[in-house]
Amino acid sequence: MFYQNLTTDFIATSPEDDNTIDVNKQTLAIYAEGKVPLWQGFDATLGGRYSYDFSKLHFEERINSVDHKDNYSKGSFTPKVALGYNLFETTRFYTMYQLGYKAGGFYENGQYDKDSPSFFAFKSFLPEYSHNFEIGAHSSFFNDRVFLDAALYYIYTIDKHIFFFNDDVGPVWGTAVLTNASKADSKGLELSVKILPIESLQISFGGTFGRSTIIKGQTRLMKMKI
Repeated sequence: MFYQNLTTDFIATSPEDDNTIDVNKQTLAIYAEGKVPLWQGFDATLGGRYSYDFSKLHFEERINSVDHKDNYSKGSFTPKVALGYNLFETTRFYTMYQLGYKAGGFYENGQYDKDSPSFFAFKSFLPEYSHNFEIGAHSSFFNDRVFLDAALYYIYTIDKHIFFFNDDVGPVWGTAVLTNASKADSKGLELSVKILPIESLQISFGGTFGRSTIIKGQTRLMKMKI
């Protein structure tokens, strides 16, 4: 079980700005996972996470007599399924699917809004969901002196959270606001090697080759490659 309670207080005072922004975020989550042996070296892993998120916003702009309050809440279940196979005692292959989740709610600098004259608004943004697919292997060699991990992954994200920075955007000049970039994908390869030449020495190195692309989103974010 996991519980988190975060409060952000932001005060901006200048000749152009006199704003107070309070954002409170609370998360309660429960997670469970178990492994089930199948047959001839195969096993299955099943897991799930349920989270409930609550967020509330209080924005006050004294110069224009604005006093805006809002709240957001959502429950979400995210499953995990994996299949593993032990080829030898030293080599294991696996494939996995997991639904990822980032809570929606409010951000203290607001959300990017293309229809607003100032390009931002204090409204809730959507949660981010990601479909994560992975296939890989764990192996050891030379009497557990060398360990090799390799994985191919593909991630398809819906309503991806993106921070948008522009001098004309935000409740305070020069701040970043948050937006949902609609859809994005990411694919790549991960490799890591650990070597134990002697008992008291460990040498590790690894790397990732990947590519991420926003494939559908706001006009000013379209086709941005990372």
